[in-house]
Amino acid sequence: MSIFRKTAKDASQVSGTLIGNAASINAQNATDSSVMGMDLFRQVAIAKQNVPFEQAKGNLFEYIETAKFNRNASAQGSALRGIVTDAIGRPHDTADIEILENGDVVRQVQAKFSDSKVAAADSVSMQRKDKYAGMQRLIRKENHYIDPSTGEETTLLNRAKTLAKKRASVEGGLYREQYRDVYNNLTDELHHDGVTSGGTTLDEIKSSHNNPEKYAKRFEHRQVADEMRITATSMAKASFITTGVVSAINNMFQTFRNEKELADALSDIGADAIKSGVRGGAF
Repeated sequence: MSIFRKTAKDASQVSGTLIGNAASINAQNATDSSVMGMDLFRQVAIAKQNVPFEQAKGNLFEYIETAKFNRNASAQGSALRGIVTDAIGRPHDTADIEILENGDVVRQVQAKFSDSKVAAADSVSMQRKDKYAGMQRLIRKENHYIDPSTGEETTLLNRAKTLAKKRASVEGGLYREQYRDVYNNLTDELHHDGVTSGGTTLDEIKSSHNNPEKYAKRFEHRQVADEMRITATSMAKASFITTGVVSAINNMFQTFRNEKELADALSDIGADAIKSGVRGGAF
């Protein structure tokens, strides 16, 4: 068992014995989802460690978006879960990602990742195939995309949707219906029924390719910090002694040997716990 997995498990067990409210349980489940998602990410990243970024980026994008979606679904107490079809032995499936609810597929997703200067046009063109009809069309998130035709700054999603809408409106235009379907289903965040991944940028995919282990640890560490904050806040609301909470969390975090992130996490935890403790009558 990895150090992180042991720490996450210990944290979950300790916090689970102290408080059993929904917020804490959901946060613990989100940590489990994060660890599982990063385990899958590590496997594909290791397999592609000698593959050029251009060939690896799409696959990394699928696994990271799915890991984020599952983490957030767990945090919300949702039964939705995303799977990468490549991970279950279907690498050539039309859908790159499927979203399931209680074992049933409720959404299929086609993911495309372009890093070119004309990424918006590339994204629309790549997503127009008939076999993708009705699927969610997932592209990378970019909030500072420069439109190459005008030089103006917009988002990649807005520019891509504008292009898809324009091509769909051309009378007698080729692929008119396909572009309309792209417009209706284009997104820069894997999402379904109130759960969203939040999106993934080009810089993030580059960093995950350059140093997969660092990326995975950071992903997991952030979630554990969030779990501890939520648990501490919940405990304070239930009138537990806040100093004891912080002491227990401090011991858990020492495993990571990251003093700066530990200090930041404890600062956030302390502030939230104190506020909640006052409301819960702990002081």
